[in-house]
Amino acid sequence: METNGRPLLSYPFPPALHPLAEPINRATIDWTHRVGIMPTEPAAQRRHEEYGWFGGRIYPTASEEQLDLASCFLAWLFLADDQLDETLLGRETTQVAHLHTRFDSILGGAHARPDDVPLVHALEDILVRLAKLASAPLLERFCRDVSAYFEANRWECENRRRHNVPCVAEYVAMRPFTGAVIPCFDLIYLTNQVDLPERLHAHPLVQATQLAANRVICYSNDILSLGKEIRHGDVNNLVILIQHEQRCSLNDALHRAAALHDAELATYLSLERSLTAFEEPVASHLARLTAGLRSWMRANGDWSERAARYKDD
Repeated sequence: METNGRPLLSYPFPPALHPLAEPINRATIDWTHRVGIMPTEPAAQRRHEEYGWFGGRIYPTASEEQLDLASCFLAWLFLADDQLDETLLGRETTQVAHLHTRFDSILGGAHARPDDVPLVHALEDILVRLAKLASAPLLERFCRDVSAYFEANRWECENRRRHNVPCVAEYVAMRPFTGAVIPCFDLIYLTNQVDLPERLHAHPLVQATQLAANRVICYSNDILSLGKEIRHGDVNNLVILIQHEQRCSLNDALHRAAALHDAELATYLSLERSLTAFEEPVASHLARLTAGLRSWMRANGDWSERAARYKDD
């Protein structure tokens, strides 16, 4: 997206791509068909055929097994998100609550039942594979953060059902959870070999750095997915809410959202510099974490600009 010939969003980080991105992309597509979560319509399928490429940009240092898992999780998130954003299910709070109850059961260690929808079986497959790769504390944190994402989903669903337009402040507070970025950040600890004790993972400076990166990603997504959400009548978008609350043109709202994005990016860079005050070996682990956050921010912008998911239907 450009204005006056210049990109509306830009990042001071170099792009990266995992050398196995192409075969992992094919494997991810195969997995979505095998577990039954890929749409049957060819046009819809084309919108969901690049998640391995996305994963290869986000996690460029992952092992092959780690990247395969991460890319499948990305595909699961986007396909589940589309069911909530673009179908009547996203306005049926009872059905969404039932689905999330089944998801939470899987996160708690239950097995999928024969009558569960494919998304439930696919989530179980992801967790079984993650349990073989991640430490017990990381797996527990991942499950907790995925569950928090489901809770935020229900907030969005209720907005759609009631035709509620949240204020910008409320939306900004909820956005880090509705974007499902937090569990994706958990995977950085796996793919980048980040080993921090819980007290350091929970350190206010570490959490603030991750929150700033999270907001950069979510605001970028809101800007680059604007056309898609307008087409589907979804108000859960920063640009739309700024336009509504500040009574400005859509173009002005777009630039105001971009300014918020840039402010969060500046905050991230400042916080990242502050992390260098930690001593070794913590400093090396934090450097691997911030390398992962940088890859995520840059990958999200690059991929979203070209993704078929955000192009006109």
